[in-house]
Amino acid sequence: MDVVSFIKQRIRQDHAFFGEVLGQNDDHARLQYLAKAFFSDMEDWQRALYARLLVSYTMSQHAKSGASAFGDILHTVEASKEYAFKGQRLHRFHLVNVYLLGLALYSALPNLQTLLSNEIGDREWELLSGGSKRNEFIFRWKLASLFHDVGTSIALYGPNEQASLRRALVLFQMGIGQNWLPGDWENIQLTNIHRLSRGMSTFDVLRNVDQAQGDLTERLSQKLAEDGFVPKRKEKAIHYDHGLTSAALLLKALDEMYRHYDDETLHNPVVFLFGRRVSFRREFFDCSIAAAAHAIALHNIDFYEEDWQKTPVLARLGVRDFELYDFAKHPLASLLKLCDTLQEWDKPKVRGLKKRTKPKAIDLRIDGDTLQLSKFPKAEKLKAQLEKFFQNAEFISLL
Repeated sequence: MDVVSFIKQRIRQDHAFFGEVLGQNDDHARLQYLAKAFFSDMEDWQRALYARLLVSYTMSQHAKSGASAFGDILHTVEASKEYAFKGQRLHRFHLVNVYLLGLALYSALPNLQTLLSNEIGDREWELLSGGSKRNEFIFRWKLASLFHDVGTSIALYGPNEQASLRRALVLFQMGIGQNWLPGDWENIQLTNIHRLSRGMSTFDVLRNVDQAQGDLTERLSQKLAEDGFVPKRKEKAIHYDHGLTSAALLLKALDEMYRHYDDETLHNPVVFLFGRRVSFRREFFDCSIAAAAHAIALHNIDFYEEDWQKTPVLARLGVRDFELYDFAKHPLASLLKLCDTLQEWDKPKVRGLKKRTKPKAIDLRIDGDTLQLSKFPKAEKLKAQLEKFFQNAEFISLL
């Protein structure tokens, strides 16, 4: 069946698709309605409304609906075409499609559920979002999928680099209702999103995840710490890696939210929203949110070449793509990379909105515990990507 029909089928059949219900609520019914509306045949401006509502509602479950403005900010920058990169594609629908595709694959593949559960590890139920491993995964996946490209709004510039960067940062801060940029226009720079509270930086958070996972990612964290957001590719409009920038933006915005609950007298900082208990304990930031940011930081790092030469950054570090996107070791980052690779439908270029791939051009099905792709645009290119990135993923096959 085509990819959208596959997602809609999983939503209908799996009543825990959007999360296990712990108490009386109708979250699944509301999200099911919004997803169904999002996939309906309508104009882009109408679909954009349902995309916004779906993101806002799913983030409101965690008292973080302010973060849903990320997608609007990205769309505003893309729609303004204030950059020279002609191949840029619209991301408003892409983010939602990646989110729903990842949930559908998780719902349909028990082996994938096991891998992601193992990555979460043994934690007390109080430190699992929603009190279960499935809900904890869905929380991490919301952050990773819905915000993995938001840094594109800051990583792409037009001819006037500094002015474009400053406008994008101001727009981002205003959009999420925060106030951490300096008042002096001339002092606004990318490093402003790098500094977090508690004397930490975004790279400190990513390194902590690396140390927990061990092995090859330690070499990547060293690279990130040395280079920061330095451009890795000689393109007129790509100035910074949007994966690293997206991870930093997510950490900065949510760190500001959690910072207000860091008072030592608050032993268990909790807010109640529409009858839902939401904890702002720092353990969630340091583990759950950090894991999502780490997956975002890795999802595009294979794209870049160093020193304008033909040697990829990963090769310089002795890291192969299939090691980085190894479902056994880094399942959340690997799932993000897979869904980002497969999400080709309804993703037009900014300067060619009418030309887009239809969902029917992508055909997939589940055979036992295997995802089988029987039709895909530029199938040979996809096959090369699957072999390059996911050699160790036994549950994916291209027919």
